[in-house]
Amino acid sequence: MSEKKFARGFYGTMKPQNAPSFVLGRVSIKVEDAIQWLQENKNEKGYVNLDIYEGRDNKLSIFLNEFKPKSQPIELNDSLPF
Repeated sequence: MSEKKFARGFYGTMKPQNAPSFVLGRVSIKVEDAIQWLQENKNEKGYVNLDIYEGRDNKLSIFLNEFKPKSQPIELNDSLPF
């Protein structure tokens, strides 16, 4: 398993105690750092997928999600009617 890559330029915190129940947390983005990091880590479709983990001290950890499903070969079956 490869080492997790922190999302550079993205900073998250858990929701404040006085926040309404529909608020899950907060994310701050340092634009210049984030844009460069996003360009460096986009996938072949142009997306960057992120995972958010509960961290320490009321912080959230934001990581690059590099999951790629394994392609499975299609098995041909001669008994199909078409």
